[in-house]
Amino acid sequence: MKRWELLEKVKDGKLTLTTVAPALRVSYRQAQRLKEKVSAEGLRGLGHGNRGRAPADAHPSALRAQVLALSQSSYANFNDTHFCQELAHREGMVVGRETVRRWRRDAGIAPKRKRRPRSIADAGPESWRKA
Repeated sequence: MKRWELLEKVKDGKLTLTTVAPALRVSYRQAQRLKEKVSAEGLRGLGHGNRGRAPADAHPSALRAQVLALSQSSYANFNDTHFCQELAHREGMVVGRETVRRWRRDAGIAPKRKRRPRSIADAGPESWRKA
């Protein structure tokens, strides 16, 4: 049975907390806390208390918009790492490289990669066998 169903049966008086606590795999005291939360908040009381809240260390959405605007205008040809370094140096905006990468990909901005064509000298030590 699920937590909600067991706690509802306790609330209705069909089961006791002493018998339900082991089924919930919690202590008697924790079962009491769960029962109180369900009585006060209903099904929502079984969820985590931070559900639906923004993380405390989240960047403001205005910063994200500003970074994306700069990414598409002044720094359009920069890759993620170089763009991040230039943001810190020129603009004074310190944002992690991975955060910038995630924001750019979510906005549909593809990674900037300049690859040179592969030559014979670049081939590995096994390439001579294939010829």
